[in-house]
Amino acid sequence: MTSLHASWHIRLAAVTVAAMTLLTGAFWPGAPATAQTIDPALQQLADTYAPIAMLREQAEPCDKEGEGYFPAPVDWIFDNPEILLRANAGGDVSGDPILEEGFTPQDLAAAGAGTYIDFPHDPQHPGCLYEQYFNHAVSNYDLEPATYAHIVIDAGKQKLYLQYWFWYLFNDWNNLHESDWEMVQLTFDTDSPAIALEIGPDEVSLAQHESGETARWRDSHLERDGAHLLVYPGAGSHATYFSSDLFISWGEHGSGFGCDNTTPRSIATPLQAIVIPDPVDPNGEFAWALFEGRWGQRGQPLFNGPLGPNLSTIWTDPEGATSGWSSAALPVPAGPSLGLNATHTFCSLTEYGSRAVARLISHPWVAALLALAAVALVAFCIYRVWPYLLEALDIYGNELAAFLGIGILAIPIGLLFNLVMLQLARISPFDQLLGWLDGSGGAAFTVASIVGGLQQAAMLLFVVPAVVQAMKQIRRGERPTVIGSYRASLRHLPATLTAWVIYWGFIAMTAATIVALPFAIYAGVTLQFFIQATILEHERPGWNALLCSWRTTRAQLIETLARTLPFLVVAVLPGPIIGLTFLILGGSRVQFANLASGFLYALLIPYAYIGLTMAWRRLRGDVIVEPQIMTRPPARTADVEIVEELGAGI
Repeated sequence: MTSLHASWHIRLAAVTVAAMTLLTGAFWPGAPATAQTIDPALQQLADTYAPIAMLREQAEPCDKEGEGYFPAPVDWIFDNPEILLRANAGGDVSGDPILEEGFTPQDLAAAGAGTYIDFPHDPQHPGCLYEQYFNHAVSNYDLEPATYAHIVIDAGKQKLYLQYWFWYLFNDWNNLHESDWEMVQLTFDTDSPAIALEIGPDEVSLAQHESGETARWRDSHLERDGAHLLVYPGAGSHATYFSSDLFISWGEHGSGFGCDNTTPRSIATPLQAIVIPDPVDPNGEFAWALFEGRWGQRGQPLFNGPLGPNLSTIWTDPEGATSGWSSAALPVPAGPSLGLNATHTFCSLTEYGSRAVARLISHPWVAALLALAAVALVAFCIYRVWPYLLEALDIYGNELAAFLGIGILAIPIGLLFNLVMLQLARISPFDQLLGWLDGSGGAAFTVASIVGGLQQAAMLLFVVPAVVQAMKQIRRGERPTVIGSYRASLRHLPATLTAWVIYWGFIAMTAATIVALPFAIYAGVTLQFFIQATILEHERPGWNALLCSWRTTRAQLIETLARTLPFLVVAVLPGPIIGLTFLILGGSRVQFANLASGFLYALLIPYAYIGLTMAWRRLRGDVIVEPQIMTRPPARTADVEIVEELGAGI
């Protein structure tokens, strides 16, 4: 009787537990996910064209030159108490409340905007911690490389878009953040999966940070293994390319400028295609695809976790989102320089620069201190040469009409370069290059810098010699004229052009390597007066002018730098700063920004080279009575002093 009674109690408890299990499975928020049926035709299509990721091989664990991650499934991050779901409280990250420890896909679907996934460790100081954490997960969960297939069918346009989304645990590039979503898209000229299998893709698009690259499926430069496209993710950045090379790239929203490295050796990594159903069931196993928060810890722009694929425009508008993508990526120009690889140096410098910017963003007080130090240094330099700045201003004001007339050529030079840019934009391959550069946020500054540099080169060859020639006429006691200054200076063009080519060629070769960078600085300072040497000292040919400049300045390097730096700053920096201001604040295009800087050059180039020419005179040992210029009444101007010196036999 006792045993029967106990058995009855056990059976009753079992029935009760079973009933509660059914009830919680149906109504409790934490219920097990329901499975969604995938159309076999869609799965077959996704399997047939699943790409092969060519991941750059690491020389050793934690080798940042190689790829420490592979595209992985996201299932392992669920029910993991080490990974948190947080809400953005608006203050410091440490104060953000924890919503869930060990969240589920359904938790993500219900979380909403303003939430984010927080993985262990700090993206601002990743070291090798994320890579080790990922390797631990690979071992514990038997992770295999995978890609999520999202299929969009546009019956109206009779198009089928097959998107392969790659998820990486960490973006370990010049901009650092937890999680990284990248994508490869195949476009078919049909809305039928069965027909798509028969005819194959028409076009392929690869995501590269905030933009991407497109190609025809049958283009010869595409690499395939059967129907599987070989794609090359950049080491650490995961931007995807069609080939193995070094590519110039900008991170999302113009952050983290640097090089995407897909060079050999690469490890061919086939990817299992996991089809995401459409629509996604918020109670199903793919509920995470509805997440509206960030897939990584929030922070400053360079450290902010990305939003999920479902919040990108390409998820819902595959054609519109890729319509402006480039037809070619931009490789880094290759070539050796003084025994060192210039491309490696370029990429290293951009990496260090981007990382430095990242550190300053995360430590604003350091940035403020550096800014104050820079301002103090500039102020000190200006203080030391203040009498010379006033002297140049005095000469400039006394012959204002002539110098403004000479400087005004900077404006048509700017217009000319804008016209050249517009013409090049219509000619291949410049159309691809300019389209790529003008297509992303930070790249507009790159275009402004390139065009501005060419514009300054033209001014150095035409406007500056005319300014120096005008100074020569003033020294003779003559009134300079615009036409006379240009006519006389053009006779020196062959010599100044030769010197200019040698000057910038030597600086470019030496500046391309870190080891020789001090020589580039030394040459830039000591050889800079080749125009004054040509026109004022009649040195011919161009290399003799460079030698004359070097002989004059080599023994007084610090003095030369001190006398010339403020005027060089006036000559070089204001134009790009104003142009960049127009680009950022006004949303202007490169052409308008360059034109705006041209007006500034017209005003400042004559003034700067008046000062540099007077600095040359002092470095040559000419006796100039600056104190009298500063203390006498305004009527006794600097050019009168010079004439008096000439009359005294100076």
